[in-house]
Amino acid sequence: MLTAISIYFFLTISAVSTFRFIALGLLPLILLVTAALFTIRGYYLTDKNLVIQRLFWKTKIDLTGLMRIEKDTVAMKKSIRTFGNGGLFSLSGWFRNCKLGNYRAWATDPKRAVVLRFQNRTLVITPDNADRFIEKIRQQIK
Repeated sequence: MLTAISIYFFLTISAVSTFRFIALGLLPLILLVTAALFTIRGYYLTDKNLVIQRLFWKTKIDLTGLMRIEKDTVAMKKSIRTFGNGGLFSLSGWFRNCKLGNYRAWATDPKRAVVLRFQNRTLVITPDNADRFIEKIRQQIK
């Protein structure tokens, strides 16, 4: 009954109905499409770069200056998102927590986190097989 009343008011109040259509109909769709564009599809290595595959583009991360790389299944715990996507298709953007400080993440599953520490930045990625990926990076940057 309440749903029927809501639909009636949504359809009959014409002055506000355009705004309601945009706010309740298009805005969620726009957010969904935007989040899907930034989804993480995978990671791979080239020469001295880490490449993060997105839906329609790739992000290259220069591994020169990598000081430490480690697997850490709780690296993203208690993080505060300062800018980015906090879980719709991926965890991507800028985050902060007590353990890592400010960091940038391109993640799909925080339990597979690999932390890359540089002198002036920290990055978090989540490859399918963290141990194998860490070994490949170590071999690549020798």
